[in-house]
Amino acid sequence: MSALLPFVRWSLEGGEIKGRFLVIPKRPFFERHQQALEKGYMLPTGTLFDQPVWNRLWMTSPLAESEIDALQGVFDDFLKEGWSCDDRVVKFANALKIAKSEQKSLEVELDPSGHADFGLVTIFPHCPKCKLRVSSSFLPPASDEEMACTLCGTHFSPKSTFSQTSLLSKK
Repeated sequence: MSALLPFVRWSLEGGEIKGRFLVIPKRPFFERHQQALEKGYMLPTGTLFDQPVWNRLWMTSPLAESEIDALQGVFDDFLKEGWSCDDRVVKFANALKIAKSEQKSLEVELDPSGHADFGLVTIFPHCPKCKLRVSSSFLPPASDEEMACTLCGTHFSPKSTFSQTSLLSKK
């Protein structure tokens, strides 16, 4: 049984520099997020261990200059303090610096949350814009009825964003 860890996909203007990185462990990120807010960085506010705070960071693409500044401060602090970060996180931190210094746009997108178990990959129903999970059910939503996302207000059918794929080969 394994939760699918949400990756952030990104691309620097021109597409020559792009990648994806695994979410930094939430507790240290949100502790750093609180310190960033205290330093005056303009990051989304909310309950620090709340999924919507993380989703709001990646909801608008390309990132605004103020978001690049804020994220650059947070990621620089992580790297300076020796948080265990793989090369993909370092590459994203460098892309933030390039975006700022060369005035390039930085596109970002958060993968939706899901689960992999017994040969099935399940993508939970989620908002197509901000990727906020609306259900943890392993069964598809019964109705096509639209709803409004509680985070960003986007109207969508949860059934349209649910998927379940078998990893087992069919013979």
